[in-house]
Amino acid sequence: MKILWFTGVSSKHNNSYGGGGWIRSLASELSKRDDIQLATAYFYDDDISAFEENGYMHIPMYRQERTKVQKFRYNWDKSYRKRYDESNLIMMKNVIEEFTPDIIQVFGTESVFTPLIGKCQIPIVLYLQGMLNPIYNAYYPNLMNDSTIKSLKKDKAEFLFNNGLIRRYKDLKDIADRERRVFKDTKYVIGRTSFDYRISRLYAPQSQYFKLNEMMRKSFYVSPKWEKPFGQSEYHIFSTLSGVTYKGFDVILRTAKILKDNSCHFKWHIAGLNKNHSVVRLFEKFTRICSDDVGVTYLGVLNEGQLIEQLSQSDVMVHPSYIDNSPNSVCEAQLLGLPVIACYVGGVPDFIEHEVSGLLMPTNDPYTLASYLMKDISEPYLYKYSEIARKRAFKRHNSEMIVTDAISIYKNILNQNDI
Repeated sequence: MKILWFTGVSSKHNNSYGGGGWIRSLASELSKRDDIQLATAYFYDDDISAFEENGYMHIPMYRQERTKVQKFRYNWDKSYRKRYDESNLIMMKNVIEEFTPDIIQVFGTESVFTPLIGKCQIPIVLYLQGMLNPIYNAYYPNLMNDSTIKSLKKDKAEFLFNNGLIRRYKDLKDIADRERRVFKDTKYVIGRTSFDYRISRLYAPQSQYFKLNEMMRKSFYVSPKWEKPFGQSEYHIFSTLSGVTYKGFDVILRTAKILKDNSCHFKWHIAGLNKNHSVVRLFEKFTRICSDDVGVTYLGVLNEGQLIEQLSQSDVMVHPSYIDNSPNSVCEAQLLGLPVIACYVGGVPDFIEHEVSGLLMPTNDPYTLASYLMKDISEPYLYKYSEIARKRAFKRHNSEMIVTDAISIYKNILNQNDI
């Protein structure tokens, strides 16, 4: 079986942040099968030839990085956008012609590869990632909007960043609109949560839905089980964030202040951001809370080993996002056995059963989160929850089962198309 993936993440390039590890993990395991010939195609800003590595083909499609002017034109000039998308489509069709796949998988409704859907005779399955319409709905935290961002005092760098946030909010609406159009032409979808199933039924009721759990990075399966740190004079709380508005950074600052006001001894470590990141400065001004004053510190972008080390030294992981489909940061923490507290949003309840395998809280609720961290973080039952979560995570992310399920899905689709 020849399978072609169109993905924004390569296993060879653009991996500084560590994103897409689950894609690389699945590709690596699929490529071990003698009956599978896999290729991953992605846009890349350097003109290099296709190559084979880790048992499968990597096909970089050369596309020069867009200038700021070109990005602006893409957002505002529909005719320019149409020409740009058409040029991408030509490159994708050239890859298809050369590789001659039996089946194609497009990763993400937000990707630039979605124009291919409905324009190819080869069966295409759409792999759901983040759901753009719910993200658009949750983009700004409570009481934040374009006007409040504009009203904050800022230097030149912050001015550009904040205007960029406003611009991205408007862009996101266009991409969310495109997501709905893509769904109308989609025949097959792969998801993994009750949340993405519901969204796909809402926008693509004609499509056939297949469930496929995600494979995590290998090191999280084999790392030593988390043990509660002893001998610390303060609790260590851990979160992973990115430079967007809807990951709950404001909730972290407000919760940390409540903890400090109640004389709690803790450090809250944030991976993915550094202290000078513009989103940090934005939310410090928006909440009027300084990170240094409330025990919040920043670790920057961590590699796999550094992330495991930090998780192993923490007492609990907090995931306060306003929206998420299947946060891998939560799943990886569960594989290690670290207790997790998260918001009851999107697909998160599929991974955490409240007061059974972790704790769930409402969005934008620093008071409930603070009470959990003040009372529950030292209770034995929290660690019992984490044991249950770890067992469920190993079952959910079982590599062999995921490979078997993926191949079964592909064969099902091919049989329906008599291939």
